Amino acid sequence: MGEAGHALLVKDMQDIGPSFPQQVIFEEGKVPSCHVLFVYCQIQPSGLIAGQVYTLRDLIKTASARIVIVASETSQELVMNPDFAQMLQSRGDWSANIVITLNRNGDTFSPFFRSLFADMRLGTSMPMAWAKLAPQGPQARSDIPGTLCLLEAGHIAFGVAKHAGREEFQKLLRESMAKRYSNGSELQYASLLSALGALAGFASQEGLRQKFVIDQKLPEEKIFSLVKTKSNETFYFGDNLNHVLLAAQQGQNSVWSIVAAGAQLAGAKQLPDIGAMAKRNAQCVGNSDYGVLELIPGHPIHATPLAVLQESWHAVRALLQEKTPDPAIWGMEIAVVAHQFIVQFKDAVDPSIAARIVMEPAVSMSKINPQTVVRAGVV
Repeated sequence: MGEAGHALLVKDMQDIGPSFPQQVIFEEGKVPSCHVLFVYCQIQPSGLIAGQVYTLRDLIKTASARIVIVASETSQELVMNPDFAQMLQSRGDWSANIVITLNRNGDTFSPFFRSLFADMRLGTSMPMAWAKLAPQGPQARSDIPGTLCLLEAGHIAFGVAKHAGREEFQKLLRESMAKRYSNGSELQYASLLSALGALAGFASQEGLRQKFVIDQKLPEEKIFSLVKTKSNETFYFGDNLNHVLLAAQQGQNSVWSIVAAGAQLAGAKQLPDIGAMAKRNAQCVGNSDYGVLELIPGHPIHATPLAVLQESWHAVRALLQEKTPDPAIWGMEIAVVAHQFIVQFKDAVDPSIAARIVMEPAVSMSKINPQTVVRAGVV
């Protein structure tokens, strides 16, 4: 594809890459191993990739990709070629959802795929998310790229599966938080987002404790790494907690991946450095001001994260236990609601700032000793 193809690749990495934080691999002339593959190439009628000895189908199987986007434009003439059509037919040895781009349609390409991947992060399967974004017939849209979509791998999603109780939980939490953080006719946007972050972070720890320590009777030290301070405070760290809170690998969901997807869907061009955020938080462990948020001009937050938990956690936990099937992802359940509000508030709060407002208390409150949270109050 030369310079033109390279320019497209660079643009898409900048615009779509943050949908998969810290997990984008660029390979030229070498086949990467990945779940989601973007391809920039010229394809010959035989299906061979120009300058290579393998076909598109060979490339897909070698990469072990289940979602493949041919991001460079393919002509209608080539698509109608019988040899090309035969190459596209499933060989039965590796299935994938394949998107052939016919027309990138200006600047519509990146927003379309950001929206697609964001919906898949929430547990919507690719065919269902695609149908919402690219309806056919009278409702067909002109503001999306022109594509040929072969959904042979079926209902792939990045996030947790849809569940009636889970959706009811999200609805109840949305309504209660909007009511709690409204001031007359105005919502206290930053306070609401910060509260959801605090709840999501603490729920990540408490969900792991519920599933493994309480239900499965495992020692707490097997699930968490406990850190004792000079003042005899206890904080909770460890790989299990990092996984549900901060994981960003393709196909793995976490509080951070869900929040980041919401920010991207809302138009964020740059996301907070979550690694640096986690490092700063660890350095503050044991300080008297641990968990106190930095002021962000124009976005006042009216309650500390710990105060939010002391007021609201007991009621939120009861809802989680009643409505959701897996305690290990309690934090992600709340992160989905944060995702929704980030998109809803995009004109009031810059999405990049919104992601930071959610994640700073999420990180800090995921580490605190549950004994500091008073189990009383109503959402």
